[in-house]
Amino acid sequence: VADQCTLPMHAAASFPLTSVENVQLLYQFYPQAVSVRDKDDAYPIHLRAWGGTSKDALPILLLLLQHEPHSLLTKDGDEETPLTIMAKYGKTSPDVVRYALRRHPEQAVQYRDEEGNTLLHHAVRTSTNPNCMEACLLATP
Repeated sequence: VADQCTLPMHAAASFPLTSVENVQLLYQFYPQAVSVRDKDDAYPIHLRAWGGTSKDALPILLLLLQHEPHSLLTKDGDEETPLTIMAKYGKTSPDVVRYALRRHPEQAVQYRDEEGNTLLHHAVRTSTNPNCMEACLLATP
């Protein structure tokens, strides 16, 4: 499978209510799919970062990280990492945001966008999930 295509793993990762069982099944048959970028230069983890507050949100993130552990800090075609997507759009489960920031706490302090905003700045502006701000605050060193 060539890069720049959308695979079933991308579709599963982007759907907020996808079950961990579905992602595990896809992973079992094609584990390399988590390392393929789509037409927007995004890994499945970037798509997962857009949202998902189901009970399976954290197990899915952990499964995606098994094969591609550096992907939390990898930029997509919009120059955003999964961490920045989580903070900017605030549709991700707070436990996922906490886990991601605990894994890379330096991002809570070091990340700056082109306007100088930090992850916390973005989380404060996000009204769809105020718990994202709480997660960013708790993870800030």
